[in-house]
Amino acid sequence: MPGHLKVQGTDKDGEVTKTSIPKQTPMHLMLVDDNSLILDTLGDQLRSLGHHVSAFSSAIDALAAIEKEKPDILIVDVQMPGIDGLEMIRRVRALRQKWALGLSIMALTALAMPGDEKRCKDAGANFYLTKPVSISRLASALDVLRPNSLPK
Repeated sequence: MPGHLKVQGTDKDGEVTKTSIPKQTPMHLMLVDDNSLILDTLGDQLRSLGHHVSAFSSAIDALAAIEKEKPDILIVDVQMPGIDGLEMIRRVRALRQKWALGLSIMALTALAMPGDEKRCKDAGANFYLTKPVSISRLASALDVLRPNSLPK
């Protein structure tokens, strides 16, 4: 294993917690979120786990680049202006290239509503997380989504 990442946070009661998360085998991740703070924070967390991250602030820009990028995993915010995350997921799933058919997709949302997870999965997402996302939850989700052709 490439090492461990030491993480400090707070639990639901406000108590300080410390943990160590194993760094992961690097993957190419495409991150799409219209909020620049979240884009930077999540991007930094993913890079700290050892991944290469291509970050995009709009679905339009990400869709224009996705065939060239060919990420291992797509991580997309559900609620974005213009083309939202659900429509982006549908468009990616509509691509007929072999790499796109097996692409793992994680949907993220800050405003979780009843039925959101089902809507995300119906659009073609493999995994659904609500923000804020801890680095340990993110790492666990990536392990679940890791393409079969890549080592765990």
